[in-house]
Formats: sequence, C-alpha cells, structure tokens
Amino acid sequence: MDAIRNWAALACTSAVICGILSYLLPSKGSGKAGQTLISVFFLCSLVAPLSDSVRQLRLDFPQLQQEQQEWGAELQESSDQLAYSIAENHILELIEGALAEKQIQPLDIQLELDQSDSSVQLMLYLSPEDKNREEEIRSFIQSCGIQRVEFQWQEEQ
Repeated sequence: MDAIRNWAALACTSAVICGILSYLLPSKGSGKAGQTLISVFFLCSLVAPLSDSVRQLRLDFPQLQQEQQEWGAELQESSDQLAYSIAENHILELIEGALAEKQIQPLDIQLELDQSDSSVQLMLYLSPEDKNREEEIRSFIQSCGIQRVEFQWQEEQ
C-alpha cells in the first residue's frame, strides 16, 4: 500500500512540474519540441516506478512446481504401465498364433514383463499330451526371443 501512495505522490509532483514547465515554454518554435519533451518526461516518471515493482515481483511457485513434478512422475508411470500392457497383449497374441500353427493348444498362457530389466518370462499351462514336445516348444519359444520359459502340466477342466 505504501508503494501505491509513493507512486501517486510522484505522479502528482511530476504533473505539477510538467505544468509549470509547459507554462514557461513559448507556444511556437522550440516550445513545441519542449512540450513533447515534457510529455515524455511525464510518461517516464509514471512508468519508471512500475518497472521496479515488476522486477521485484517474484513469480516463483514452489508448490506448483512440486505438483507439476508429481504429475509428471504419475503420467510417466501410467504411460509405462500402459506400454507394458500393450506389449504384453501383443506378445501373447503372437505366441498364441505361433503355437496354434504348430498345433499346440495351451490351456493357459501367462506372461510377465519385468520392467526393471525388460526381461520376459512365459508360463505355459499345457495338457499332459504335449509333455513329449516340451523341448520342441521350449526351443521354439526361445527362438522367438523369450529365454525364460516354464511349463505346468494340467488336466483339462
């Protein structure tokens, strides 16, 4: 509030000084240039204190920055989870299709993508009739790039 009071006092003082100077200047010739100079002085005296206030104004919002960082971390985490989910579904579809081409019908397939080291583990639940094809299935799955393959043998329900 004190800054506004000081600015108003400066504006009034500048107006009085400019009024006196314009009264003293001649109305023709160099007086026109003097009038322009007085107008520029008055405008500068009004704007100069505002520029100091703007420089002193601090637009730092630490709470907003912290929230923005938290939102960014949450967004990154959800997009990572979404990407892994999409990749997992795509890999499952590819494996199911490839196994179907080899006439292997798993009872269930579970896939785990480890986000820490980007490794893939596949758990195949197969019927006991496919037990003699375990090595064939393992080598086929590993040729697809999945190194960790586990088998569970179950009776069909």
